[in-house]
Amino acid sequence: MKKLTSILFLFLTLFQKDFAQKDPVVLIGGTIIDFANFGNSTKDMKNSLVVFQNGKIIYSGKYDKTKIPTKAQLINVKGKFVVPGLIDGFAILNSQTQANAYLYMGVTTVVGGIDSSFRGNNFLKANPSPKLERMYWVDQLYDVDDTSYMKETNADIEKVSQMIDKLDSIKQAGYSIAFLHHRFPSAMYDKVVAKAKLLHMATIGEMQYASYRAAMEKGVQSFVHTLRFSLEPYPAAQRDTFIHYPSKQGIFFNWYADIKNRKSDTALWRWAKDLSRSKTALMPTVSMIYAMYEHHDNLWQEPVAAILDSTEIHIPMNKQTGFWTDDQQTWKDAKADSAITAIYVKAGCHFLTGSGTDAFGSMPGISEHMEIKLLHDLGLTKRQAIAAATNNFSIFFNWKERGLIEEGRLADILVLSYNPLNDLNNLKNIELLFLNGQSIDRSALLRK
Repeated sequence: MKKLTSILFLFLTLFQKDFAQKDPVVLIGGTIIDFANFGNSTKDMKNSLVVFQNGKIIYSGKYDKTKIPTKAQLINVKGKFVVPGLIDGFAILNSQTQANAYLYMGVTTVVGGIDSSFRGNNFLKANPSPKLERMYWVDQLYDVDDTSYMKETNADIEKVSQMIDKLDSIKQAGYSIAFLHHRFPSAMYDKVVAKAKLLHMATIGEMQYASYRAAMEKGVQSFVHTLRFSLEPYPAAQRDTFIHYPSKQGIFFNWYADIKNRKSDTALWRWAKDLSRSKTALMPTVSMIYAMYEHHDNLWQEPVAAILDSTEIHIPMNKQTGFWTDDQQTWKDAKADSAITAIYVKAGCHFLTGSGTDAFGSMPGISEHMEIKLLHDLGLTKRQAIAAATNNFSIFFNWKERGLIEEGRLADILVLSYNPLNDLNNLKNIELLFLNGQSIDRSALLRK
């Protein structure tokens, strides 16, 4: 009888827990910030009402008492600011502590790159965890140390074609992004774009020899790393030098460090303007070179950095000083990289945030905020920079369930103490964090 009572008690407890999870949650009185139209829309809504249930927003609009369901959990957020969870479009998630760090910083979606020697492996069992969207590399040559000149032979093209044919099973295995890596051949753009579109997979390009212009025209949705997609306007010989002779890459950088030369490069400006009119977004990953700057903050001073293991980070910054290098050439290179990115901003290109975590000292969650800040420093408005981390993914990756606070979207929600449009640091002042509609205790995330 005692055993039966215990089983009945457990059943009732689980039933009540499940029922409680289904009860609506209502946020009353906050200001919903608008990130539509690439961050050019300004239809912020004061005195709002946000209702979500079963992981989805079921109402978002002006306060209306009649829209409040019965048995709802009411949360007064008057004077606060309601924004969607952030998206890091190019990163890795190695461990539970990294998952905690992303969430603590308000990152509710991470595009996790392929397992690699310097970024490590994706940790698939984190709980809690941001949504992990995984990339599948489409590339006919996997040895990154092989710098042989890539020629689009029939054998190479056939190999990539076979990889594209496998995308059905790759999608079923949980991958949602086709990553066109270094030796992807131009001849396969039509096929990979068509296949990815059919499977509702996003496409990211980081090619070396294949034409970026052709990729843009064929419909590849995004390019990653400023120095990669900036190879397009360059002659093949100079591109070859950049790719195969790392010690000479400074020649490429230094030319751009000179403002006069940079402003007079009509090929780069023409390429930037063409991109601005396209349906391809850019992920500069400026935060991935942040450690290379001559002057920068010590990111280890962020509260959540205390739980991070520096051995999980590729070439981490010094914990005590934040310093990474005293190499003056590296300082010049980083300055030039940022200056090139500023050209794309000025040309009117559209952006997605990708932190590059955890390469070259970049850090989970922390570097996503740095990417937003650096994009703003390089010319985007604060609203446009946050849009690059939220609704721009809806536009370019067709992730219509994320990126805005509106009916039908996922209830990945941040409630902020202060307006991030006044100061981007306010984007870190998160009072409430909801993932799939479930409240996440941020203080618990700081426990190792």
